[in-house]
Amino acid sequence: MYSYFKSFKAHVLEHHPVSEFELVQHIEVATDELPDSIDIGIETDIVTLIQNPHFFKESVSLETISDAVNSLISELRCDVSLPEVKLQSFINGYITISNSIQQYTMAKVKTFLISKNLLDDADAIVLINEMQIPDLATDVKTPTGNIAFLAGKAGCCVPEPVEIVLGKHRKIKRVLTCRNRRMKFQKRLRKHEYVSKVKVMKDVCHYIPISETLRFIMSNSKARAMVKDESKFIEDGSIETYQQGTNFENHPFLQLYPTCLRLSLHIDEGEYCNALGSRRGKNKLTNVCFKVQNFDPKINSSLDRVYLALTVKSSVLKRYGYQKVLQPLIDDLIQLESNEGIPVKTEANMWTLRAVLVHVLGDTLAMHDICGLLSPSANMFCRACEITRKDLLSGELGDKFTARTVENVQNILVSSEIGKTPCMLYGIKTNCALHSLEYYRWPASITFDPMHDLLEGIVPMVLKKILQNAVFNYKLLTEECLNRMIENFDYGDTEARDKPSANFSKLNLRSKNNSLCQSAAQCWLLLRAFPFIFHKILDSNQLYKEIVGTLLKITFISFSNKLNDQMIQDLSESVISFQNLFKECFPLANAINKVHHIAHYAQICRENGPIANFSCMMYEAKFKESKSQSKTCGNFKNLSFSLTKRLNLKQINSILKHNYVVDKPVIVMSSITNKNTIDTAALLFDLPDELTIINHLKINGVNFHPGEAVKYEQCSLKRYGILLAIIDQDSDIFFLIQELDIIAFDSYLFAFKVALTQRIVRIMYESLMSRKSYNLWQLEHELCDRYFYISLKYNDD
Repeated sequence: MYSYFKSFKAHVLEHHPVSEFELVQHIEVATDELPDSIDIGIETDIVTLIQNPHFFKESVSLETISDAVNSLISELRCDVSLPEVKLQSFINGYITISNSIQQYTMAKVKTFLISKNLLDDADAIVLINEMQIPDLATDVKTPTGNIAFLAGKAGCCVPEPVEIVLGKHRKIKRVLTCRNRRMKFQKRLRKHEYVSKVKVMKDVCHYIPISETLRFIMSNSKARAMVKDESKFIEDGSIETYQQGTNFENHPFLQLYPTCLRLSLHIDEGEYCNALGSRRGKNKLTNVCFKVQNFDPKINSSLDRVYLALTVKSSVLKRYGYQKVLQPLIDDLIQLESNEGIPVKTEANMWTLRAVLVHVLGDTLAMHDICGLLSPSANMFCRACEITRKDLLSGELGDKFTARTVENVQNILVSSEIGKTPCMLYGIKTNCALHSLEYYRWPASITFDPMHDLLEGIVPMVLKKILQNAVFNYKLLTEECLNRMIENFDYGDTEARDKPSANFSKLNLRSKNNSLCQSAAQCWLLLRAFPFIFHKILDSNQLYKEIVGTLLKITFISFSNKLNDQMIQDLSESVISFQNLFKECFPLANAINKVHHIAHYAQICRENGPIANFSCMMYEAKFKESKSQSKTCGNFKNLSFSLTKRLNLKQINSILKHNYVVDKPVIVMSSITNKNTIDTAALLFDLPDELTIINHLKINGVNFHPGEAVKYEQCSLKRYGILLAIIDQDSDIFFLIQELDIIAFDSYLFAFKVALTQRIVRIMYESLMSRKSYNLWQLEHELCDRYFYISLKYNDD
């Protein structure tokens, strides 16, 4: 309210010379009727405020306020779970309150000017006019205006969705009409007829140009620097990205332009209506997303690094096929993989944007569709080799079969065209839609998804068969006891979100499918906790104990983003061991396709880098955003359009805020306390009495809280400890950690056995292994002991 006092003071002193004391009295008259709740500054004494030379300095401009309002509304609109109608209600409410505050302020100023006979003064009129605040939310009232605001903030063009008409179809609707409108109501119900109305419907997809999205991303100088220096962040001897694979060395385009962008495309469909409702399937959408592989894996694991490219109804996709639906995307990729590329204007000069598609990801069904293969139930079901269904059922699960190569597949397609060999005998239906690209051939870039293969296939199948035998055959526990043990196990705070559901019933356990009615994350946590919860069952059967331990090792390596040659060799040997154990443990069970898929994991890691980089867990989580919007908005008239428009806005806003700094700590919650209140104050002797204690710290998206177990490096050794306190002192963050002694490594639990010590160390945050924090687990018979276990999830070095 006091932003006008500077000009008012100058005006009064110029035209009506008064003393400083009188001026203070005038201003006090204008402010004595203000409510007590209005804060007039840090100091409440108005005399002190006016005597302060910095008080009348203009600290906030109208443009700054307008930008803050527009940014706030943009953030709210980028929350896809918030319906547009609610946002419009907020905007209207804000305008109403803003106008009311302005009217109140103007009335007070006018009263003051009248009391001092200044209302007729020309300068006073100018002052009143300058105090008029326009509608600050005009630019962002609509999504279109919001995009224009973000484009102005970015200083460049931003991508916008494009509606592409694929074709038209006729829709016939039968409408009930009355024969005679003069009939009585009762007769009108009995005597009626139907009239058919024909309506022409457009089949569309909505595409966000991938070239524009990449141009927008790479307009950031930090993004270009990270891509240029990608290989500098990789340690010697480690395998972290596609660059360490043999396929990178043999890729012709990447040999010409090694720093060009490498793209992973993800294709999957989702149900946006109630899966059990009457309208299920009518609004099932297929989403196409992509990810840039060149960025550091530590920051590339964020959901904001997955970018939406295309949305189409699954029924429309089946009607027109991948070739026609993906054609706009293919055209952009052809331009990106050309020698000319796409010029991008930077701060200094022009930079050439080039990108090449190296991987296509998705579940088994989606991958077979895009590659032109028969369904996964076909005789030749594997896209990496020519294993048959007979081989699988006979127990031949390894990777010794003839591999599918680019030449092999091309010869089969050519032979089929001239009528010599039906391509369906080899599990091939048609040519891949993406083979119109010069540098992409699916046999040369085969990948498998460990989430679908392991967490939604092998893991629930093995655990379910063990529990079936324990409940029904060996009578080791009951259904109630099973659920109680799963419910009561202490998983820890960091694992609370993925806690398995205690929903096991006899009907579920007896069912022939391999589902446990748990999500992929829940199955992963249940596998790690399984030997802790059901250790008595595993101790009674050595084969069960071995197969669970082997499966733990396979998941650990498969979901690690940092590998070495020894780990890949261990993965190959563990897969062979698991396949043999599976046949011994469950001799009457038929192996599913995914038991064979994991036989190719080691080779894929050697060719393409860690197979964890091809997990669909992040992409599946990305779909929750659009499902959240459809659930709250309930707009199914043109679902793909409304979703794409809103998600694109969120995507633009996230790209604007992208930070390309690795291992940067972000303080989420903190408080100030006296260091003497800390038990280990002796380690803080060199710090002042008042300390900033951090209660919640985030590094590369990973949360850290006091009380959790962490891994850190000390004297070139990796150690574990309990995080006691996180302290911020002049932007230097360090940790107080109570050390844990490593007793041994248990291969069956796949966990380190540790003991709590009385040693407390102080380390800087750079020494922390920031990929994960841990919980301490215990076996039931060791609850009274001082021994704990740190269950390993993936490599966090």
